[in-house]
Amino acid sequence: LCVGTYTGNGAASRTITTGFQPDMITVKRSTAVGAHFRTTAMAANRTEFFTTTAANTTGAYIANRTATGFTVGATDNATGGTYNYIAFRSGGGTFAQGSYTGNATAGTNITGLGFQPDTLVIKNSTSTTANNRRSIIYTDKHFGNLASYLSDSVADATNMVQGMVIDGFTLGAGNNTNQSGTTMYWFAFGGAPSFGSVSGSFTMAQGTYRSEE
Repeated sequence: LCVGTYTGNGAASRTITTGFQPDMITVKRSTAVGAHFRTTAMAANRTEFFTTTAANTTGAYIANRTATGFTVGATDNATGGTYNYIAFRSGGGTFAQGSYTGNATAGTNITGLGFQPDTLVIKNSTSTTANNRRSIIYTDKHFGNLASYLSDSVADATNMVQGMVIDGFTLGAGNNTNQSGTTMYWFAFGGAPSFGSVSGSFTMAQGTYRSEE
């Protein structure tokens, strides 16, 4: 995991160093530009948005990965712009990403993650209907068959994700996660294992602060 920020310098292409080859990168400019992401499963120059915005395939946003970071194009490097990013690397039972083709069949399992995820994000990339391109987030704390939209003030939806399984997750038949024939990109996080019964010596800190306003 690497979290960072950079100021755009106007170059048509720029490399951002994370110290490792990331499997997923998300970038958000401080102005009114939708947050967007790129994963290993995507072709070069492709960037997906968490909103209903269609994918960019020109390399203007997150263009590609490098051995020690990622490259951005002109839109994600506008002169003077402030950009915040998070980069993740797969492995260790904590993060995985991938893609699948929707089949509109509830109960379909997507497996091979190597762990049971606690948080899952799915993006319908190729639907021609804008609302179907809203990103869905589902956690192991969601109630029953409900999932949430990541970027819109819309009520939770049913039939998107049915639950987590030992090695992946189970889909509903909803268009945002399982529209027939469309390409879905996903990434998932695994939580820390339960501590169970622990004992020993522990340290803590406490304090106060006063507002200067």
